[in-house]
Amino acid sequence: MLNEFCEQWQCDRKYAIKLLNGKDDINKSVGRRRGRPSIYGSEVIQVLETIWEAAQQPCGKCMKSIMPLWLPHYKGKIQ
Repeated sequence: MLNEFCEQWQCDRKYAIKLLNGKDDINKSVGRRRGRPSIYGSEVIQVLETIWEAAQQPCGKCMKSIMPLWLPHYKGKIQ
């Protein structure tokens, strides 16, 4: 039956299974965010992005090690 459905509607088996189970993602709300919730606020992210760009965009491992060196010299507002 699934093969006939896939041939008739020209879709993949996994997508057909989702459709038949009622788990279609087409009508999802656009504003819904998936994954983990954010840990940092917009102020902290702005500081991190500024330092990241000034340090020539290091990887996360290097960024962690340079933060103690760069933070004392940051001219922005840190509260």
